[in-house]
Amino acid sequence: MSDLETLILLIAVAVLFVRLADLVSIPYPIVLVLVGVSIGIIPGAPGTQIPPNVIFLLFLPPLLFSAGLSTSPREMKEEVGALGGLVVGLSIATMAAVACAAKFIVPWLEWPEAFLLGAIVAPTDPVAAIATFTRVGVPQRVSRLVESESMINDSVGLVLYRVLLTGVVAGTFSFREVGIELVIGVAGGALIGLGIGWVTSRLQRSLDDPPLSILLSVVVAYAAYLIADNVGASGVLSAVTAGLYTGWVARSETAAETRLDANAFWATFIFALNVLLFILLGLRLPSIVEAVQDTMGIAQIIGYGALVSAVVIVVRLAWQFGPVAIGRIFSPALRFDTGDGWKERLVVGWSGMRGAVSLAAALSLPLTLDTGADFQSRETLIIITVAVIFSTLVFQGLTLPLLIRKIGLTAEGGWSEPEARARAALAQVALDRIDELERDRPDVPEDVFERFRNVYGNRVARWNKALDQGDHPADTSKDFRHSPDIRRELLAAERHELLRQQDAGEVDIELHRRMERELDLEETKLPSFNRP
Repeated sequence: MSDLETLILLIAVAVLFVRLADLVSIPYPIVLVLVGVSIGIIPGAPGTQIPPNVIFLLFLPPLLFSAGLSTSPREMKEEVGALGGLVVGLSIATMAAVACAAKFIVPWLEWPEAFLLGAIVAPTDPVAAIATFTRVGVPQRVSRLVESESMINDSVGLVLYRVLLTGVVAGTFSFREVGIELVIGVAGGALIGLGIGWVTSRLQRSLDDPPLSILLSVVVAYAAYLIADNVGASGVLSAVTAGLYTGWVARSETAAETRLDANAFWATFIFALNVLLFILLGLRLPSIVEAVQDTMGIAQIIGYGALVSAVVIVVRLAWQFGPVAIGRIFSPALRFDTGDGWKERLVVGWSGMRGAVSLAAALSLPLTLDTGADFQSRETLIIITVAVIFSTLVFQGLTLPLLIRKIGLTAEGGWSEPEARARAALAQVALDRIDELERDRPDVPEDVFERFRNVYGNRVARWNKALDQGDHPADTSKDFRHSPDIRRELLAAERHELLRQQDAGEVDIELHRRMERELDLEETKLPSFNRP
């Protein structure tokens, strides 16, 4: 069977079992890993030997760029304390704790290699956690922190990984050099990503072709990574920063049709990459275990993996409560609260599963050192990383929904007060715009404006009533396909108000995305031949 046939077969199997995961209410990464292991232990099963230097280039740039696209810089700024603690403090604490544990239990690991292992398992992967949050429901801040932490955590962890890997492969290690390279990598990567994002936004303004615009965004994801990486800066941070800038600008400078198509494309593309990585993890596990059996027995593999996994989990849980306690003793400025109570902090702590990024980092370890000698500890680092991913995915992933239900953290369903206020405000802005258009467009029959005024007036009244009485308003929307030019003017006014609300912090990124999608869908339903 050729590599292409193998890839098609794996994707077909993955699609089948992702659907099965939905039916049994288990996050799909867990099911895919188990399926991959099951396939991998079959005699004569197809292998998937991707060259190490291809892993980062193939998978990471789009994963990181997409994370930036869907993140709100304003919300990240609001959570700077909690995110700073999770991303910087917790990443360093995890790396140091894992390094100490690995050095203590694995006698042949050198300190640089132990720290490298810590950097590999420091980044979190929110895929399984977010799948659980979607199914069970949690407060918005918990979901936002877990997603935002993962994006920035990937950047910090992988910058540390690249710097440490350089020292391990070269055979020399200096904390001073690590610090200098870290600063250069972070600053250079962010600046390059910002520049590429700025150029991209200018190019996309001139494109009125959704497929071409989407293809450009894919090219930018890889270009941001490659350009920064080739000049010695952080390709990881460059890809994330380019995604952040592009996504923020796209709110106001991208056409509705392009935005809808791009969102659908990136959701599918990232899902496919995650599917391939998780099934690859399971498929590679049997061969990795076989490769290290000369140095470690099955009992040692399980023991080492369980101990490092326990360190990763305990350090993360301790971090959710330690900084708060320290802040109460010394100064409020030292608090990095990751939740509005112990329940939210506990769920954030239990959501630190490892996944695609750690796997890509481990599998991309080089086969040889600069001296030409084999990288003796490579398989050891990979097997412990796989054990951490497997244990956190299965153990924490399966128990997370039970924990959420047990402590009663599930979010209330239906609409919220911020949503009702936002929708009432959008309808009121449209009403004001109707009055302006009625003065400026004497050629439009008066009854057209009256129909629009009635619809939007009813919306304002319904959402204000919902705020006063707490009842969800019935949807009485009417067909807006008449007078499409007037409808576009009103949609533009609503979209402008929605952007203002997000910039002012009145709506979060999730509500903004949902309401923006509704406006985009309404616009795309309008007859195209009436476009101005």
